[in-house]
Amino acid sequence: MTDLSDFYRKKFLLKSLGAVLFLLGGLQAQMADFSAEYLIFTVNANYVEMTGSYFFSNRTGKAISLPIVYPFRVNDRQTFPDSIHVGLADGKSLNFQRRDESIFFTVPLKNPDRTEIVFYFRQPVSQPQFEYILTSTRSWQKPLESADFAIQVPLSQALTKLSFPYERIDTTGDIQVYRLHFENFYPEKNLIFSW
Repeated sequence: MTDLSDFYRKKFLLKSLGAVLFLLGGLQAQMADFSAEYLIFTVNANYVEMTGSYFFSNRTGKAISLPIVYPFRVNDRQTFPDSIHVGLADGKSLNFQRRDESIFFTVPLKNPDRTEIVFYFRQPVSQPQFEYILTSTRSWQKPLESADFAIQVPLSQALTKLSFPYERIDTTGDIQVYRLHFENFYPEKNLIFSW
């Protein structure tokens, strides 16, 4: 009986979270533009690290605090990140709160110039596969101008699966770097890679 009630409670929470993200996404789209992302994924034996930058522009003409819900894929292969850092390009850290399988934080946008958010997380994996959520980009109701991803894998391994085509592979020392570039990016699927 408890398992069934937990199932329905989780189902309700997921539907509720989806509704909140939809409403929040509509609010975000009115307040700011999410224009670009540049992300580096580094594959290690038991975890994947992501270091990246996200770019936002203020659309209101006045200083605002932009609310952001940043989701993580959590399943039987990858647990919630054990390390997270969110900050501005000038080095100032931003506080965040964990909310189930996501974090919540606000970004100060003072003017219409692009603001860069610097992000890092380390997410443990139990199998050689990783999924990064891209479909939440659609909540901004317009495509990204550009998206660049680099997936760094040791030379002793290689990617065996990649959900998007790569542009090229570079080799630096004992690391292979799979590079992906997109313009006018409005993803309908997540970034998934196996090694």
